[in-house]
Amino acid sequence: MQLKNAEFMGEDRIFPLLMKLSIPAIIAMTVMALYNVVDTIFVGRGAGPLAIAGLAVVFPIQMIVGSLGQMIGIGASSILSRKLGEGDKEKAEATLGTAFFSVALVAVVFSLLVGIFATDILDLFGATDEIMPFASDYLTILVWGFPLFVFSMSTNSLIRAEGNAKMAMKTMLIGVGLNIILDPVFIFGLDMGIRGAAVATVISQVCSFVWIAFYYLMKRSVVSLKREHFRIDLPLFKEMIILGVPNFVQMTGMSLITMIINILLGTLGGALAVSTYGISMRLLSFIFMPIHGLAQGFQPIAGFNYGAKKFHRVKQVLYAAFITSTLVSIVFYAAIMLWPRFFVGFFTSDSDLIAMGGPALRTMGLLLPLIGLQMISSIYFQAVGKGLHALLLGLSRQFFLLLPTILIMSRVMGVWGIWVSFPISDILALMVTLIPLGFEMKKLGQMERKHQAEVGISAKAVM
Repeated sequence: MQLKNAEFMGEDRIFPLLMKLSIPAIIAMTVMALYNVVDTIFVGRGAGPLAIAGLAVVFPIQMIVGSLGQMIGIGASSILSRKLGEGDKEKAEATLGTAFFSVALVAVVFSLLVGIFATDILDLFGATDEIMPFASDYLTILVWGFPLFVFSMSTNSLIRAEGNAKMAMKTMLIGVGLNIILDPVFIFGLDMGIRGAAVATVISQVCSFVWIAFYYLMKRSVVSLKREHFRIDLPLFKEMIILGVPNFVQMTGMSLITMIINILLGTLGGALAVSTYGISMRLLSFIFMPIHGLAQGFQPIAGFNYGAKKFHRVKQVLYAAFITSTLVSIVFYAAIMLWPRFFVGFFTSDSDLIAMGGPALRTMGLLLPLIGLQMISSIYFQAVGKGLHALLLGLSRQFFLLLPTILIMSRVMGVWGIWVSFPISDILALMVTLIPLGFEMKKLGQMERKHQAEVGISAKAVM
């Protein structure tokens, strides 16, 4: 494949282009959200409420593992899409090689650490004595698939960066779809309980890895993986880490906050409260994941056009992403707000859990339609190479706003204060996001006018 195969990102009409790259990602991320829900339903029905609590404790560990892959993948994809926009295929290939080598190194080291210190890590993340057996059974099997999970998370971003959203979608669907199929086989058919869910996940990750490896080894990608580039190019590595850190901070921050929430809930409300939080976050992922998919489609378009100095198209796709993310989130949001107890009831028949889960879900998701604007803004700054701006936005919601609010409100209102903290931090995060975004829109306009003037001068000189 030639470099020109990526040029459609700088030429096609904006909204159809955004849909072309986003819909496959939205489908993939929605299926991922569906998997999280279905997996929890199977575990809850097959192993009980304490097993759901075990999943809730392990989930932030999985998020940290995934954030390592996304940190490298999204940072590298920002460089790759801009280099494709500039026409520099050699640098794009060097970026791909550095990303692959870095992922392999980080994934193996981190997985070994988690495997060796699994019990201590689970204890740190809030596993009480009654939850620990379930969490331990799940994590000790799941850790075998962590290197493949990191690889999958990183390469999906790289595949999207070259404009091949359908391939990225297929990669996600293969792993998630197989996992959904295998879950009942191992959990119920082989009577393995929560351990069966872990085995199904590892098998699906192996299949995803084989699929992606085939894609690159058969040279079906726009950017080739060459042996001479399979090493760490320090300048490229530094840039991709700087650009990827915001995603790492956001996902890791949410993992650490989830750990703190699990500890607080275990202390204030017991395993029932931990299970309630686990179910609520699975359901709210139906809002997070589609918006995240839209952001994944948005990033290569913004990065490519920024690199090509088509700043008017950058603004157009940014506004289109804002509007679309809000509309998408409202659809899922409305269903959760109208029937919260109904959705919680899918996971369990425990009346106490349903009674706590319904109001908790509605309260936590009260202002979630606002999250799209902040998520798209953060991805925008990554796409155009402004990692510090993206980092500060990521830090603002997780560490500067949500965490202090949770610590304060839990003291004032107990368990209910934790649920209330989410909408409070959402409105504060929106206010913080609008300030740098306003300055950036003004700067984009100035850059566009300057570029048009330079093009005009060049055209006159040729004449």
